[in-house]
Amino acid sequence: MRIFSVQHRNAQLLYTVVKDLISEQGKVTLDAQTNSLIVLDYPENLVNIENVISSLDVQEKNVEIKVLVAETSGNFFNNIGLEGGQVIIPSGKFSAVLAGLRADNTSNIRSEMTVKTLSGYPASLAVSKDEIFGQTVTYYGSHKSDVVVVSDLRQPMGDFLEVLPTVNNDGTITVVVQPTISRMENAEPYQNTVLTQVIINNGDTIVLGGLDKQAIQSQSRKTTIFGVPISQRTNQQHRKTALFLTATIAD
Repeated sequence: MRIFSVQHRNAQLLYTVVKDLISEQGKVTLDAQTNSLIVLDYPENLVNIENVISSLDVQEKNVEIKVLVAETSGNFFNNIGLEGGQVIIPSGKFSAVLAGLRADNTSNIRSEMTVKTLSGYPASLAVSKDEIFGQTVTYYGSHKSDVVVVSDLRQPMGDFLEVLPTVNNDGTITVVVQPTISRMENAEPYQNTVLTQVIINNGDTIVLGGLDKQAIQSQSRKTTIFGVPISQRTNQQHRKTALFLTATIAD
């Protein structure tokens, strides 16, 4: 007989595993109060069960997720050598990109978010505010002129993120990320989202571009003689929103 004290996991979870490992003559009992398993079996089988419990009874790792959402000019990524829609920046290199974002007068950092979660557990982040995009009119009474209630239609607008990080045995991190960008456009709610899964090294930064519609800002200038237009110039500036996500295994 052996008593296995489970240190980092719930013994209830390991109870199901051990129950499938014991012999036909073996027996396993769960002691929830001490978070232990009491196993009665052949000596050689107890050794196998001990090895399995040791491999499963490990402390779950924390993962720190840092997210930065920035609106940049269409040329910014080209200038820093990040032309693709999805890029991985190695650990320690993102600080230079961040400095470039802050120094670039055509870039606007919309939000910065940080959260910690256990490996294998999802986390949600949001920077938003309610926006009014319409109204509803409700009539009470037998006649429409009796009572009229006007209510605003509201919807959260901003930057939202669902992320699921999983620490792998080799120290890499599998990140499933679903960012959502929402805003008001022409008095109507607009939303864009993308689902991505990528494996990165500890401390790497994922860059997701093209999360937002490419806006075109136009300015027209006319030259006239005696009120008659003779020329017109239109300047177009392309804008795109990018998300920078850094995943680090925390102590």
